Amino acid sequence: MIPTGQSSAVALRAQVSLAASAVVVAAGTGSALLLVRWVTGGPSLLVMVLTVVVPAVLLWPIAGFVGGSRQVSGPATAVAAWVVATALAVMAGVAGTVLLLGRLPDHGEGEGELMGAATAGIALAAVLAVPSARRVSPALRRWAPPPARLPDDLLAVFSSRSAHGAELAELLRELAEALRRHWQLSAVHLWTAEEGALRCSVSVPRPAEPPGDVEAKDIHLLRRVSVAGSGWLHNWLPGLLRARTACELRLAPAVHGRDVLALVVVERDDDADRFGEAEERALMEVAQRLAMVLRNRELDERLGDTLRDLRRMNQQLEESSSRLVTAADAARAAIERDLHDGAQAHITGLVAAIGRVRNSLCRAARFGDRERAACLADLDALTERVKEVADALRDLAHGIYPAVLTDFGLRAALKAVAARSTAPVTVDVPDSTRYAPGVEAAVYFCCVEALQNAAKHAPPGVSVSVCLWASGGRLHLMVRDDGPGFDPASVHRGRGLLNMKDRLRALGGELTCKSAPGAGTTVCGFVPLCKEA
Repeated sequence: MIPTGQSSAVALRAQVSLAASAVVVAAGTGSALLLVRWVTGGPSLLVMVLTVVVPAVLLWPIAGFVGGSRQVSGPATAVAAWVVATALAVMAGVAGTVLLLGRLPDHGEGEGELMGAATAGIALAAVLAVPSARRVSPALRRWAPPPARLPDDLLAVFSSRSAHGAELAELLRELAEALRRHWQLSAVHLWTAEEGALRCSVSVPRPAEPPGDVEAKDIHLLRRVSVAGSGWLHNWLPGLLRARTACELRLAPAVHGRDVLALVVVERDDDADRFGEAEERALMEVAQRLAMVLRNRELDERLGDTLRDLRRMNQQLEESSSRLVTAADAARAAIERDLHDGAQAHITGLVAAIGRVRNSLCRAARFGDRERAACLADLDALTERVKEVADALRDLAHGIYPAVLTDFGLRAALKAVAARSTAPVTVDVPDSTRYAPGVEAAVYFCCVEALQNAAKHAPPGVSVSVCLWASGGRLHLMVRDDGPGFDPASVHRGRGLLNMKDRLRALGGELTCKSAPGAGTTVCGFVPLCKEA
């Protein structure tokens, strides 16, 4: 029965394979038996018929009733091939024997029985050849030395896995094991650069005594060699030879430019084969490739660190921009509030007072000197109120942007702030050098904010110092007080400190605040220097 549906083609092929296997087995067995019967006189015709017909009788019905299963057809095909190979081996053996005799065997002299026994032995050897080869070949592969592998083969997986971010210690151990396995070594040691010295990172197998380090003062010696042996080590780095007297070794430094990034040391027992020139060249190539891989890995790590720093700085800039916008909105709201509650209220009062004086003057024309004196007194009071409004507007304008800073620079502006401060303030600004308006404004308002914080939080009697200086292409500021200080970890940073940092960071600068209980507070910062032309 031929199956139908989507698998009919596959089933049909399996059935044809089984049928063909039956035919091939019958043909191969029949051909071999005919040759044996012709040469030896046996086996009997009945045995030949049974040997040929039985496989066909068994396989043909299977081909029709198993439904074309590839699980049956596959092994059956393999068995058929095995049987045919055995038959061919028997035929070749019989033909070879006849050729050696130069004639057909004489059945009367017992040569037929001898030929039959030889044919049976040939058939048995052919039958056992395949399973015997399968069992013996793994043992032969274990005993036979593997072919030498090129450095590219040994480092291909290492380079690939390193590029995908695998752990360096794991990669180095895999490389050491590969070198030891494929080059028939007794031990492999790998040193890597760490804090200016070379320290042994991997030893395969693990030694009883760990190998010594190559100190920074000795690393320059490794730049002079490509591959060296025990004699060179004895003269220049005898510390690496401890506990290694009964072996032959070679070392190869992994050098990139003038940097020694790693060191490869391989060992063989004295009774093993000595290192040849080809192996030394291969070891040198391994070290060179290892240096390139380690340098690329280092560059990848630096690039990753740079990208992380850039992301962090970008996030800080975004946060600073958001805070600056919020601070600008708050400043505008504060200006509006100050104008409404301060200067505007004063001006409204002045208008009313002027109206009253005008009315009083009108009445004074009809009355005496007493009313006239009262009007003069009101005018004097009005003059004082005008002065108060002028002072209020001046203070408001100074809070927005001080005119003294625009006209005379940082030194004069900071001295004016110090003069108005309730605490004693010392200003140390060496000269009156002018800088870009943005630089002067950022430094000025940071100093003013720091002075206000000192006046707000420090007790009375605390002295404050303000110091500015230029060096290294930067304008530095420092505001220090001798107050009680505080613990930065336990105190929430206020909006003022954030505003100061945002001002300086907007120009590429930075600001820090250092304090400790009983040690006062110091605010330090800088901004890239740009002198005004």
